[in-house]
Amino acid sequence: WSEKNGDLRNEPCGDVDGDMNVGYIESGYWISYNSIDFGDLGAASFDARTAAQYGGGVISLRLDSPEGQEIGKMDIISTGGWQKYHTQSIDITADVTGVHDLYFVFTGNLNINWWKFNEKEKPPIPEIGIELEKETYYQNEIFTVKATYPEEYTDIRFTNEYGSSIGTSLIDAVDNGNGTYTWT
Repeated sequence: WSEKNGDLRNEPCGDVDGDMNVGYIESGYWISYNSIDFGDLGAASFDARTAAQYGGGVISLRLDSPEGQEIGKMDIISTGGWQKYHTQSIDITADVTGVHDLYFVFTGNLNINWWKFNEKEKPPIPEIGIELEKETYYQNEIFTVKATYPEEYTDIRFTNEYGSSIGTSLIDAVDNGNGTYTWT
């Protein structure tokens, strides 16, 4: 962690996949991690491997300060032992991208072995509608393509019937203003 509030500390971990865990966590304590990069797509979910002897607790995930925007809240189940771990997952409730300091604000008594964010999946590239003047073109022949596609997809690639890329040189690109673009 980068900073902490409270008497929590690292201790040797009895779990199968951890050397050390954060232990002695109590209500009102928090830890922070600086410069967490959520990337351009953001996080879809959060996983944590936790243990709690009695009653469990809550991890509130917050951005940039202990009182910052809450992006998720994980209810920690009682595992019946301080070194008896269970992996839990929650969905991230906010659209978070870029770099932020991350705060875990705790309620209850628990230990954490490890945690991770799972990245959102990139949306599939949609099919686009294309108009060509004729069906077959030959090497070094200039042709015009009119296509309609969502604005966020601007990297157009031409392929043959086998899926192999066809080398092209772009001479001109025009936004027709009605959701169509023309390439020459």
